[in-house]
Amino acid sequence: MGFWSKERLLRGVLTPLGATGIALAVSALCASWYLLCESGLAAFPLPAGELGAPLGESFGRLCELGMASRIGAAEARVAWLVCSCAIAGFLAIAAYIDQTLRILPDPLLALAGAPALLNAVISGNYFNLLAGVVQAGLGYAFNRVTVFGRGDAKLMGVMGLWLGLGGGLVAFACGVAVAAGATTFQMIQYGSDPRRTIALGPWLVLGSCLTWMFLVWM
Repeated sequence: MGFWSKERLLRGVLTPLGATGIALAVSALCASWYLLCESGLAAFPLPAGELGAPLGESFGRLCELGMASRIGAAEARVAWLVCSCAIAGFLAIAAYIDQTLRILPDPLLALAGAPALLNAVISGNYFNLLAGVVQAGLGYAFNRVTVFGRGDAKLMGVMGLWLGLGGGLVAFACGVAVAAGATTFQMIQYGSDPRRTIALGPWLVLGSCLTWMFLVWM
């Protein structure tokens, strides 16, 4: 079974049409949010220093300015938005599969990481490259001492590439907090049942998308 085979990508959970629908829906949501903020709901990009480096400065402003110096301001906005929507779309598919099978497919994480890496390289925002390595390393450290999965560790690397170290850690904290709340609620409802486990990946993806939307809104 090849790395890019349909079986490795979708794990028999989704059809190609269904996966495409999920990706397009999430991408459209992200694009709509960006355009809504751009039209006057809030200022974009995040002013330098608004939330402090690296959460603010390394995210929107440096990406856009770095790209603008290479390909022009209008093209920079389009490139940044397209890459961000692609990341969110691929992660949404991975989250759906993880929720069903408790596995994050490596090909989908690679597909999400590619535009995140492209964003960092084109914009010259190399801090995000380091953030991806640091967060992946942190995830593998968690994997050694907790039930944190290797797929979750790889997902953390993608989150760092996409959001930077500060944004990635905020997304991680949000995802873990919501997952802990969902686990607690489930235990209250059904008791301690090992058959009723909660996948962490979907919550990390949700935290990442919400963090991205918050940074765009700011």
